[in-house]
Amino acid sequence: MHDRPFRHFSHRRNLIFDDYRIMLSEEQREALVSILRKEGFLKENESFDDYYRYATRLLHNPTVEVRNIIREERSKLGSASKQIGVHVRCGGNLADTHENTAMVTEGILSSVPSMIRQTIVESGVNGSYVYLATDSSYAYRNLTASLYPIEVKATSLYKRGHTDQGSVTKLVIRRSILELFLIVQSQSLLLSSASSYSRLIRWMSHARVLNFINAPYSFLK
Repeated sequence: MHDRPFRHFSHRRNLIFDDYRIMLSEEQREALVSILRKEGFLKENESFDDYYRYATRLLHNPTVEVRNIIREERSKLGSASKQIGVHVRCGGNLADTHENTAMVTEGILSSVPSMIRQTIVESGVNGSYVYLATDSSYAYRNLTASLYPIEVKATSLYKRGHTDQGSVTKLVIRRSILELFLIVQSQSLLLSSASSYSRLIRWMSHARVLNFINAPYSFLK
């Protein structure tokens, strides 16, 4: 009964070398949700977005060592119920490791403090603090100064970086995993519009407020 909406998932195709990153139609999404509800994977009030959140969480399973580090960092940061998560993906010359592509540029960065303040207002959380995940120490210093007296926090463990780069180190990957599990606990989120890492945060989060920094890819000359 449910085969037809998924007829293009042919078993004759090579599951290793073929690209299955395709956009499902609304009919296919509804069929998938129906199957998952019948199998007990989703509750009756849960949707395709909930499926994405569960699936991405299952794929990102930290080691016991990393889980312990996440718990320790959470204890240092304070309650997640007061946390406003912000992901500022700069790239370009603002990133600690310079790249040929940029997202949040100097001009866009100047507008981010007001976006953060608006997200805090929309959250309705009293005494909140900002957890800032970014690939740019410059952006961190800039936003910390601009937002004062609002408290801006970040992990000091490992090295800032970007995990798509060929020269990525184990420490950069560890920081990416650590920050992912810290920021998804936020009550409200401000994310970078073109960032795949921001997309992953959105999939895994239960945040009540979700806003975006309009920061499309731009290529440096």
